[in-house]
Amino acid sequence: MQYIVLYFVLILGSISETLSQQSSTANSFDSSWAIVVGIDKYQNTILHSRYYGSTDAKSITKILEGLGFPRGNIKLLLNENATLDNVRKSFVEMSKVVDRNDRFFVYWAGHGETESTGSGKDVGYLFPFNGEKNALAQTCISIDEIYRITDKINAAQVLFMIDACVGGLKNVKNASWKCLQILTSGSKGELLVENKQWKHSAFGKLLIEQFKKAQETPNQYDILLPSKLHEYISPRVTEMSQQGAYKGQHPQLVTFGNCQTPFFYNRDDKMYSLQIIDIPESSKVFINGRLVANGKYEYVQNVFSGNYKIE
Repeated sequence: MQYIVLYFVLILGSISETLSQQSSTANSFDSSWAIVVGIDKYQNTILHSRYYGSTDAKSITKILEGLGFPRGNIKLLLNENATLDNVRKSFVEMSKVVDRNDRFFVYWAGHGETESTGSGKDVGYLFPFNGEKNALAQTCISIDEIYRITDKINAAQVLFMIDACVGGLKNVKNASWKCLQILTSGSKGELLVENKQWKHSAFGKLLIEQFKKAQETPNQYDILLPSKLHEYISPRVTEMSQQGAYKGQHPQLVTFGNCQTPFFYNRDDKMYSLQIIDIPESSKVFINGRLVANGKYEYVQNVFSGNYKIE
């Protein structure tokens, strides 16, 4: 019988915990779906070419297949196939097949831009193959549009990993996501850095390395939690992308909804249900330093075997 070792470093009144007696094979989602976009060359020559957008997209597609995403459930759009119309059609198609117990993943390797409105609001845009810098609202897909589209996708969890420098991630009103997380490689006004020695962008290199590490090393899938990825990747991307007076890229992570269940996992791993009940009113509960409950009576999370510090 396998058990999770729990370390209680601070007792919050009368907390009682229960851990499921029976372990089961990790199978958090019924189906897995993805859109993967990689663009090196743009129709509009004003946009400078990327070197490894499509290469990174192909690598991510292969990795997804090893993480339980059927190849037929992955929509891969590269270069001239990644037009604005094709991107929008792909999201509409996904909205028709993704169900409430599924996970939906989007990877985008391309260019981004942020435009400030007269009211001071930042609107982030991602350039499709036929995007135009002087007509962002008409030819690009905005972060706001992405929010509207994903609000119609009835998935248990939605995760975006965007290898582009873009802002406007917090422009959210009245969304109904169960769980949406977005990790970007940079922020408003920053320049995306690639290197021929890496054969990747800084973000793509580190992300792919972490995926491979998780697949090759037992009990390492927790490093693929978006919060863990951001914690690991962010300072390294900044350091790798600093050039002269340029202060580098600063990856961002935003989370909306209840994202307790791990998005990526090994299907052979054992998963447990951790319950913390009888939490005193106005108390806070932390697991491994992350706030998970604030004034709630009960907290439930699916977790893998391992050591957890609960405060």
